[in-house]
Amino acid sequence: MKIKGFIAFIFPLAFLLLFLGSCTDNSKNIDENGKTFVSKGEKDWVYYTEYDDYIEITGFVFKTGADGLNVSIDITGSISFDISDNLSKDSFVSPEDVGVVDLIIPSIIANKPVKRIKSNAFKDIAAIKSVVLPSTLEYIGDNAFSGCINIPYFEFPDSLVTIGQNAFSGCTEVVELSTPRNMTVIGKNAFAGISNLEKLSISECVLQIDEGAFSGLGKVEELILPSGLKKIGSNSFRKWQSIETLIIPEKVEFIGLGAFYNCNKLNSLTFLGSPKIIGDEAFAVCGLDNVTLPQGTKILGNKVFRDCSNLKMIDLGGVESVGHNLFDGCKYLHTVVFSQDMNEISSGMFYNCDSLVKITVPSQIKNVGKWAFFNCDSLEKITFEDIYNIGDEAFIGCIKLKDISFSDEIKNIGERAFYKCISLEKIYVTSENIGKEAFYWCTSLKELSFSDNVKKIETKAFSRCNSLTNIRFSDNIVSLGALSFAGNTQLKTVLFGEGISEIMYGAFENCSPSFSGGNSYCKEWIKNWETK
Repeated sequence: MKIKGFIAFIFPLAFLLLFLGSCTDNSKNIDENGKTFVSKGEKDWVYYTEYDDYIEITGFVFKTGADGLNVSIDITGSISFDISDNLSKDSFVSPEDVGVVDLIIPSIIANKPVKRIKSNAFKDIAAIKSVVLPSTLEYIGDNAFSGCINIPYFEFPDSLVTIGQNAFSGCTEVVELSTPRNMTVIGKNAFAGISNLEKLSISECVLQIDEGAFSGLGKVEELILPSGLKKIGSNSFRKWQSIETLIIPEKVEFIGLGAFYNCNKLNSLTFLGSPKIIGDEAFAVCGLDNVTLPQGTKILGNKVFRDCSNLKMIDLGGVESVGHNLFDGCKYLHTVVFSQDMNEISSGMFYNCDSLVKITVPSQIKNVGKWAFFNCDSLEKITFEDIYNIGDEAFIGCIKLKDISFSDEIKNIGERAFYKCISLEKIYVTSENIGKEAFYWCTSLKELSFSDNVKKIETKAFSRCNSLTNIRFSDNIVSLGALSFAGNTQLKTVLFGEGISEIMYGAFENCSPSFSGGNSYCKEWIKNWETK
């Protein structure tokens, strides 16, 4: 139950006990209508609200030194005045005009313990150069000290169990920080942007670190996470650009989006347990070299290791599901150990991985996603043991790829899947469907053959394959798409199969081979070709 609002006197630390009694009787500051005011001639004051069994600090009053005028900043940031003598309401003094303040919050006001500091109570008050928190304090609200850029140190009492969102964000002068001993949850952005912090000690009682709690602390060189920690929130340690080693405690179950994003000196990562989920970009733009994921980690989000430019080896442990662009831009990655529980290579998984040379895709993986190996320009050989589908543009720009082995189970090769794979020399195609421009501009392709599984060849599928000289179609192929072999200027012979029932326009445009074989449809088509 809220009783009434007060203004409490804050004393210099040396005289706190001496004057404490005078803080307990504030009735002289309440007029007959219940209106609060500030008596002239005093020093520094805090606004507070009295409840049944505790006090909550709600704001701060500045005295300017001008006789009779006090300027107060309440929790909404508005300015209020106490006018006496001959001063007018037009008088104005901003917080910037006030000198430095040593803020001492007493433990007892009106014979009741001070347990709470309200949200925004001291937000953006640059005049505060130091603060002493009461030993009775249990709760600090959202933004309470946010933007207090001249406070170099906070000492938290053991009684403190809750710190709200952004409570100390942007306190840029703080260089050393220890979280309260009995606190279990660090709130969202609670200590974000303390850019000069050099040393951080997180209490062993902490079980959860919320979103952005310690983001942007770029000078801290050592991070020791509490052994009981279960959750690391999104962006919680984002842009820690001085740490080199990290140990994830055994009980951590979740690592959030961007949790360690751009920790660019982080080169050693050890898991003592098995976090079940690692969120999007959790370790993106880090300096990691080799990573082994635990068997209990099952889900990796999008771009988890994006642009880890030093990453050379990854063991995916027991991972079951991976997001897109997992290793996008990992230009030195050359060794990948796939999980036996994975069933696909996700979209863009190895996008721009310039150092991959050979890949064997194990039998449990059935799908290769779109852009999976896009621009892997050192990749020379890939073997598919039991693949069903290759997505659109999966190998586009793999300019050194010479050797591909498809399984008999493959159903589809997507559009532009091997577009401009200019070193590819030989293909035995086993897919039912060959997508548009699937092998377009494979200028070194000399040998091409089809299994009985192949049914349809789409538009421009083998167009501009200028080294191709001979083609033999299997009997199960029924359709050749428009421009499917156009521009193959070295093509000499084409042997049709018995199943072809459709040859679309320009299928062999700018080619001059001799045609043979096929059913009556093919023979009629050949006749028309020869009379052009």
